[in-house]
Amino acid sequence: MNKMKNVLVIYQSSYGSTKSYVDEMQKQLGADIVSYKDVKKADIESHQVIVIAGSVRISKLKIVKKLKKYLDLLNDKSLYLFAVGLMEDPKEALESLKKNNPILEDYEFEGIYYGPGKFDVEEMAWFHRKLFSFLGKSLKNKENLSDDDRQFLHAIEHGADHRDMSLVEPLVESIKKAS
Repeated sequence: MNKMKNVLVIYQSSYGSTKSYVDEMQKQLGADIVSYKDVKKADIESHQVIVIAGSVRISKLKIVKKLKKYLDLLNDKSLYLFAVGLMEDPKEALESLKKNNPILEDYEFEGIYYGPGKFDVEEMAWFHRKLFSFLGKSLKNKENLSDDDRQFLHAIEHGADHRDMSLVEPLVESIKKAS
């Protein structure tokens, strides 16, 4: 492992997919990591490279809104974004992310990256388990399911893990090249 002392990854992970990518970043970069809930101004000030890693929910990336109070400080750093969501195609996911999160334009990211996550209803909080159970029952009663509906129903019933740690490589290479 090549320890890069000036890299900080600030992350938000609800069910562990984003954290698994963050752990891979830490392994490859030797980066310091901190939850967005625990980050302090001093953490940002003491690092030259910042990676913001967060999960996408209903096309929104909540971590960028939560970190807006540090916007000026973050934009003075080499800043990167790594988003994790349920879309499997990174190119399509990045287009959707940019379209549905105009707040991203406020940040001066040197690179924006994406990795698909894991979907497991059994690991979710009570509310989400109930919501997806209801959605699954609704889909089962629907006639003529689309391919997307069938995939979603399968994921609800059986889970889906599309994480691919190799998708961290372009981010890592970009950071190493810039350092």
